[in-house]
Amino acid sequence: MSLQGKVALVTGGAKGIGRAIVIALAEDGADVVIDYQRSRRESEHLSRELGKLGRKIFPLKADVTNPNEAARMFSQAEKKFRKIDILVNNVGNFVVKPLAELTFPEWDDIIKSNLYSTFLCTRLALSGMRIRKWGRVINISAAYADRQGAFVRTGAYAASKQAILTLTRTLALEEAKNRITVNAVGPGITDTGYTERMRHELIKLCPMGRFAKPEEIARVAVFLCQNESEYITGAHVPVGGGWGL
Repeated sequence: MSLQGKVALVTGGAKGIGRAIVIALAEDGADVVIDYQRSRRESEHLSRELGKLGRKIFPLKADVTNPNEAARMFSQAEKKFRKIDILVNNVGNFVVKPLAELTFPEWDDIIKSNLYSTFLCTRLALSGMRIRKWGRVINISAAYADRQGAFVRTGAYAASKQAILTLTRTLALEEAKNRITVNAVGPGITDTGYTERMRHELIKLCPMGRFAKPEEIARVAVFLCQNESEYITGAHVPVGGGWGL
């Protein structure tokens, strides 16, 4: 278990891709802080299950788009574990609507959930990583983010995910001297509870003809946290079955 002794924090870690990443990190030896906002029951159940592996799992409720709540979460996590070695910025939101119909609150919510939370949490995690001269930051983008300039009816989402790539590369340059790597994982269409109608439409977009499994995204994220990947930084790894090529 190559992440033995490491502590990870995963935002939005109770469901979907975040949950799969929490499980994969724990299976690889890490103790994990699960950030959640409304999924208390799921977080506590996951904590109990992974505790059976001998891992320390700490669910914390926080709105990571709120600076005060994000700071409180990090303070509580660091009080318990003394450190955060790995940050996975997974939390995010998605609205399918043409820009002309998108309301300002909807735009604001997507940008805050996807981009602002990434900035806030990364900023809070960096100070300790710099002191220890070791850190991993994984940002969740989208498979098509650096290959396709536009995607119909997802303008705010696409803008936020492309911005995350620029932020990832900027941070990678700034923190390389501190032995902190910063990378992005770009999920494609992932099997996380779409309706049958949506599944029928979305599957047409994927050259491989199937949805990604959350575990497939998680395995890439965990690899980028390991010592074996220490020379990889500023990368965007699409896990989309060819989507966006």
